[in-house]
Amino acid sequence: MDIFTLSPIILILLVIIIIILTKKILQVIGFTLIIILLASFVTGFFLYRDIQDFKENFVIEEKLFLLGEEENYIAGFTMGSNEIGVFLNNEMINNYESLTNKEILDENYKLLLFSEDSFENLKRVYINDQEFKKIEFFEVIESDNSLVDASRLMDLDKEEFKFMFDVDDDSATRSLFFGIMVSEAIQQDSSFVIKNIKSKTINIYPETILFRLIKFIPDSIFNNVLKGIDIKEKVMK
Repeated sequence: MDIFTLSPIILILLVIIIIILTKKILQVIGFTLIIILLASFVTGFFLYRDIQDFKENFVIEEKLFLLGEEENYIAGFTMGSNEIGVFLNNEMINNYESLTNKEILDENYKLLLFSEDSFENLKRVYINDQEFKKIEFFEVIESDNSLVDASRLMDLDKEEFKFMFDVDDDSATRSLFFGIMVSEAIQQDSSFVIKNIKSKTINIYPETILFRLIKFIPDSIFNNVLKGIDIKEKVMK
């Protein structure tokens, strides 16, 4: 059998092989697309549910705000129903340092862990029409004698300061100043918390799908997510 006789046969075989391979490739592509669509649907469902939960519960449920690192907290306060609950004193701070995040979340809807970098865009803080520099607040927070230094900064006697702001020790004073800074940051930018979660300068627990995705999505999509959430973060007074 010469080459001219074999050529049509080879061509037919090649066509058959190509068709078989193409069908298999198309099947693989189709199967992959189905998996991608199902995964997108499931992710979208959980993301939507997470956004709704955040919109409905973040403002009203009990939350714990802490400044520092895990098991080494400097200050903190609780917040629920749009109002500050308690500025943490020394005993409370020590108690939280002995707990795991899971144990903390048994009593709180969310745990938000702040760092000094969280306040990078905050320049000034206001109390009773008095203006202070951010660095002055951090000097009080980082001081070993926060109560005395805060009283001096506010031009008040120590006992007068304790009575006016209802604090009883250095840790409670640090927590007060931390709370005032968070309040001021939210007044200046209602998206303060969400933006810092995206930039990883605030860690939130539990870190649900919404907060995981926020860290990786482009800014343009992120801004649309903010509009979708449309949450009014209440200012603490």
